[in-house]
Amino acid sequence: MADAGPLIEVRSLRKNFPGGANAWGKSKGMVQAVADVSFDIRRGETLALVGESGCGKSTLGRLLLRLIESTAGSISFDGRDLTAMTGETLRRARPDFQLIFQDSGSAFNPRMRISAIVEEPLRIMGKPAAERKDKVLSLLQNVGIDRNMVDRFPHEFSGGQRQRIGIARALVSDPKFVVCDEPVSALDVSIQGQVVNLLMDLQRDFGLTYLFVSHDLRVVRHVSDRVAVMYLGGIVEIGPCKELYERPRHPYTKALLAAMPRKRREEQPKPAFVGGDIPSARNPPSGCRFHTRCPIAQPVCSQERPSLRPDGAAHQVACHFPD
Repeated sequence: MADAGPLIEVRSLRKNFPGGANAWGKSKGMVQAVADVSFDIRRGETLALVGESGCGKSTLGRLLLRLIESTAGSISFDGRDLTAMTGETLRRARPDFQLIFQDSGSAFNPRMRISAIVEEPLRIMGKPAAERKDKVLSLLQNVGIDRNMVDRFPHEFSGGQRQRIGIARALVSDPKFVVCDEPVSALDVSIQGQVVNLLMDLQRDFGLTYLFVSHDLRVVRHVSDRVAVMYLGGIVEIGPCKELYERPRHPYTKALLAAMPRKRREEQPKPAFVGGDIPSARNPPSGCRFHTRCPIAQPVCSQERPSLRPDGAAHQVACHFPD
């Protein structure tokens, strides 16, 4: 169970990317990938981040790891201002937060053996050779890779095995916080459950805190403590997993849940109609960014952007007409 205090505190975070230029050299404007996002992640919990492709989920995860720089806002990690860290201070802090890629195999050097791949962070940290070897062998065994296989190359493993190796590499520096960026979406359905259960076991054993980025709502329901729903760069709803699935407040959350595949014995919810196309992040709509597709939109929705407000003890929603 997660502790009460937050490990990550995000306040008014923004990220804009240059939109490039057209054939006449005129700027296409800025792409607002993350727009005024604020939330906390408690110690030991799994916060899932869901939404359609292109809504800014992966960008937000990389901002929290300082892999890309924010345009505005602040990120506090374990009581320290992460956005203010530079140089050696940031380098010393990096072992505390790591990333599990969607396809870890594509992040591996194909000419390196997996023992060297997992060991590399420890070598950069200056750990003794004997300590590095023992830790790598122990961690690979923890994720289900036999020590007789540690001198093989990445192409000699299956997709599920490579993802396990990627998890080992992320955990070898003893991090406190891990961003899991679509960690099972590239795997066969038969393997997904094994990797998800492995992540949950490792979280319990090592006291990890996760941001679990995914578009698979079935996996999210199984793995998360709380869920944050993202649309066009902003968070529109955040709350405890069970409560959000059973009683969603925001029309966009309702539409996502209605589209989730279900077993035949489960009750099928009434479809929530969402019309139109996703607006461009270069020129987002005024007011509520969802109002152009919302089935209950009123005039105020196009004029005033709703803030993320409490709706219940542990629930927040950004909507003028929740429920």
